[in-house]
Amino acid sequence: MAQPVILVENLTKQYDRVVALKGVSFQVEEGEIFGILGPDGAGKSTLLRLLAGLDRPTSGRIQILGSPPRDPRLRGRVAYMPQVFNLYADLTVWENLQFFGHVFGRTDAREWERLLEIARLGQVRDRLAGRLSGGMKKKLVLITVLVSQPQVLILDEPNTGVDPVSRREIWDLLFEFHQQGMTILIATSYTEEAERCDRLLLLYQGRAAEVQSPQALKKPLYEKVWRVPTEVSRRHPDLSTLFVIQQRGGWSRLILRPGIPLSQALSFLQQLPTLATPEEPTLEDVLVHFQEAMHQ
Repeated sequence: MAQPVILVENLTKQYDRVVALKGVSFQVEEGEIFGILGPDGAGKSTLLRLLAGLDRPTSGRIQILGSPPRDPRLRGRVAYMPQVFNLYADLTVWENLQFFGHVFGRTDAREWERLLEIARLGQVRDRLAGRLSGGMKKKLVLITVLVSQPQVLILDEPNTGVDPVSRREIWDLLFEFHQQGMTILIATSYTEEAERCDRLLLLYQGRAAEVQSPQALKKPLYEKVWRVPTEVSRRHPDLSTLFVIQQRGGWSRLILRPGIPLSQALSFLQQLPTLATPEEPTLEDVLVHFQEAMHQ
């Protein structure tokens, strides 16, 4: 059996009295797009910093390509893009790419040209990085990280604050390199991004759920999500004892709370003056359900 590209076993990270990660375990296989999905404060950035070797765990084990994260042999083989990455604002797009190419010993200008073409930044190659739009800056950061031609790419919420068009272009860029065999691990709080991943780790308050595909994560919630008019949910506040209620314009989305028998929920819904309509579960529903379970 092939060795996983990333292996994490019983990982814990504690800062004074705050436990940021609690016994997290998972593995990433070669060629996967592996997602870590969770809200702000879930521990995603802490986990990625540990994977990148920028911090040390309190306990547990990490291996990337068979080595610990701080092994010098991983230099250039593993790339990490943090949430905040400062470009040289007074250098042009081309000069930034050239600088990082020399840092990683990748001095073939043809490769830099290829990265610019893939990222659709060729037309702004002579523009100062400080004058780029937010989406262009993100794409430039990404290709400066990719200039090392890594086997493993670790991304910490790369699309935060990026408009939908630029977000799609960044994903097109990621898929381009994924098709070339790159293993990608991406942390996100956007459920629509998480749908693009092969498998997902749900993370909340430092605790993780079992790794599964997006479709497998949604499967247990089939027949456990409904919608009713908002007016109905307002007139029946006791719905909240059985369901997590999310407002959607003129509708209320009802997600069965963990531990509540389905038969009890159905019996309650049948007593409502308006028929409750079954809904397809989403990853947002899965995340809400997971958070509720963690509070029990």
